[in-house]
Amino acid sequence: MSVLLALLGVAVAAPVDVVLRERGTGDEVADAWVLTPTGRVDAVAGVVHLDLPDGTHELTAMTPLHAPTPFRVEVPRDTEVRVFLRADLPPLEVVVEARRPSPHASRQILDRERVLQTPGAFNDPFRLIQSLPGVAVTREFGPSVGQVAIRGAAPAESRFFVDGIELPYLYHFDQYASVVPTHSLDEVAVYPSAFGPAYGDAVGGIVAADTLPAEGDRIHGGADVNFIMAGGHLSVPASDTVTVGVSARRSYLDLASSSNDQYTVWPVFYDLTGRVDWKPTADQHHRIVVLGAGDSYGRYAGDTALLDPLEASQEAVFDSDRDFQAVLVETDFRADRARAESVVGLVHDGWAGSLADASQLRDELRVSLRHTQTLLLGAHELVFGVDGHQQTVSLDVQTDRAWPEVGQEAPLLERGVGLDERRGRLHGGLWAEPRLVAGPATIQPGLRLQGDTSVTGLPGLDPRLTVQLAMPGELRLRAGGGRYHQAPPLDAQALRAAAGQPELGWTRAEHAVLGADWAVAGRWELGLEGWARWQHDAVVDDPDDGLSVEEGRAVGLELTSRYRLRERFFSWASVSLGRARRGGQVSPWDQPYAFNLVTSWDFLPGWNVGLRWRYAAGTPYTQVVDGIYDGDQDRYLPVDGEPYGARMADYQKVDLHLQRDFDLRAGRISLYFELWWVPAANNTLYPVYSFDYSEQAFVVGPPLVPLLGARADL
Repeated sequence: MSVLLALLGVAVAAPVDVVLRERGTGDEVADAWVLTPTGRVDAVAGVVHLDLPDGTHELTAMTPLHAPTPFRVEVPRDTEVRVFLRADLPPLEVVVEARRPSPHASRQILDRERVLQTPGAFNDPFRLIQSLPGVAVTREFGPSVGQVAIRGAAPAESRFFVDGIELPYLYHFDQYASVVPTHSLDEVAVYPSAFGPAYGDAVGGIVAADTLPAEGDRIHGGADVNFIMAGGHLSVPASDTVTVGVSARRSYLDLASSSNDQYTVWPVFYDLTGRVDWKPTADQHHRIVVLGAGDSYGRYAGDTALLDPLEASQEAVFDSDRDFQAVLVETDFRADRARAESVVGLVHDGWAGSLADASQLRDELRVSLRHTQTLLLGAHELVFGVDGHQQTVSLDVQTDRAWPEVGQEAPLLERGVGLDERRGRLHGGLWAEPRLVAGPATIQPGLRLQGDTSVTGLPGLDPRLTVQLAMPGELRLRAGGGRYHQAPPLDAQALRAAAGQPELGWTRAEHAVLGADWAVAGRWELGLEGWARWQHDAVVDDPDDGLSVEEGRAVGLELTSRYRLRERFFSWASVSLGRARRGGQVSPWDQPYAFNLVTSWDFLPGWNVGLRWRYAAGTPYTQVVDGIYDGDQDRYLPVDGEPYGARMADYQKVDLHLQRDFDLRAGRISLYFELWWVPAANNTLYPVYSFDYSEQAFVVGPPLVPLLGARADL
């Protein structure tokens, strides 16, 4: 029949399927259509079904968010036509962070867009935390670079969670990269003060990261390589409801060099993640997440730059090896008037260090549980939950002297106290928080009850309150405060017992926050926040004087500015003023002033440029003012001056970022270049002394650090 119609000059229509995908991702495009000479034909699930006569046809694929894409079709044909549409620049969508509801009086949020395009962050969200207001600015390559000190609190007084489970540490070697790569994370939230009752066992702040679900209807993968490390990730849909994802990274400089004048074994680090996501219905999400990381190296205990060749050859070598593994099982259920989120985690942390005839072995096993229940009661909510963990720590320290040279990496060796002990504790908390809406006001009175078997005395009872008020003209006021308890570390309890001292009790604190956020013309955000913290029985670890408890206080004021056009431009700046004191003297985490500026701009399609500038007061330190000769040990012993009475030079660092994206049909390749610059006047890392402590000098870091890398997402 078709032959007869053709002989009679009647056109015969043949079916043709046109598959529409987004160029650069390969994803299905929504609201798409194809323009033909006879009109518009809409796509169904990313496929346009056409009936075309034999011949050559000029057609155009279109969507509201993509550039019109002309294409040619030859009919007849036996295969489908695949057309890839290039995304237009996104619409000008202004993002106002202050409009986003939060149960906490003070917060900062980092999402993947800002992490990937911020200079100097190595695409790592945890490194970017130190650009947030209230977080102490630390020096790259300095002894404290990987420590997160929030509003004058010691790093150990804050808690760091991934999917509600605490991780042992955040950074490889305390500086190079976070232990969880960016593509595995959805967002990172920082609650610096006056956080709600959902979090406990912390008197400082909270850092809470949520992992990104492994989703998609096709195989996704990618790779990232720069001068320091290389890695890749892969996500595979196993069925309509199950997706599997894996990723891994490793440093590779050890493959080119085995040692130098400081390292006897070149540093090596790795991390890996794996997850299985199961979504049987739209209201249920179950997942298993596996995390792991490891760091190892060998170095001379002292600074070899200060030693002659003979002394350097006799210098003790310190070998360090640390790794952790974590398994998380998570479930989320959602109904019309209720939500439930649960996670159970098993975390193992192994930490070994040795030099000469001394060694430190620390092994920790922690089983954690967190459950949160939300009931929706009209405009109000009732949120309550339970959390807890069973922790077991084994300590084996063999030494006949103190080793202050390795205090950052092996704090038990720094003290020079031999230990062979196993300790455990059970910590748990119950909490509830009604969230009441009264017109423009939201009132959240909360209460947390927590206990710990390693602490004698009554459980900690913590009342907390958050009030938020929406005013006319995009002005929002917020206030919060409460009481906070934290149990002492098991390591500290073991050291106290070894010294014959009584065990430590709760560390307590009161927080207060008062802030305002104003969206000028609904676009430019200005924020002003004052905060204060009073601390009682804070644990202070001094290698010379032992563990003690002290009173402390910290106050501060922060001014922030934010402007963001989604996927085009963002900028934030902050000025932080604050003082922190402990035991009647300056706190080691006191930073009187700090300025941060971060900006990123997609100035052309496929091009991005970014800038980060940080300037902050130098950190305090205890200066050695003299030396006393000890004939028994045949060496000089330091005589310290006023505790934390000296201060490093102000720190300043500028980071530049330039990135070029190349869209493939079903993927994207990005080339990026970064440059770190630290002026000479701000480049001191830490002090060093002559053998008799009569002279002091400062170790300086590299002034310029270039970084070139490539990233592929397929």
